[in-house]
Amino acid sequence: MKSFRERLWAPWWIWMVGAVFALSLGVAYAVPFQARIGWIVGTITGALVIIGLVRSSPVIEVRDGFLYAGRAHIDIDFIDTLTALDRNASVALRGPGANPLAWMLLRSWIPTAVRIDLNDPHDPTPYWFISTRKPVELLRALQG
Repeated sequence: MKSFRERLWAPWWIWMVGAVFALSLGVAYAVPFQARIGWIVGTITGALVIIGLVRSSPVIEVRDGFLYAGRAHIDIDFIDTLTALDRNASVALRGPGANPLAWMLLRSWIPTAVRIDLNDPHDPTPYWFISTRKPVELLRALQG
């Protein structure tokens, strides 16, 4: 079986928004108080933004017969059908075509995804819907 690993990082512009937020908060505290307070607040805010963005970037991984997606995992023996989704198919499945029982790991800034239909009789989840920048590679790893 092939292995696969992808971290769903936020795009550069979200990192820039976080940096501007930390900088502006530092300036906002430096003006009425003193520059040292502004530096401390800006640095702490920047660190919290970085921690938040890293922690909210889940990893998708195929290894040892399991698919790991964020905090969830499933044995690949329970996978039935695999479908790579382009932008249009992904948008349709996020909206009116979505099943409320499906398990989803979505990031709005990633246009492509995969749909993984399951065949576990003890699990009411019909499919997993996972955002990925590499849908074909993920499917190959799951099929390999």
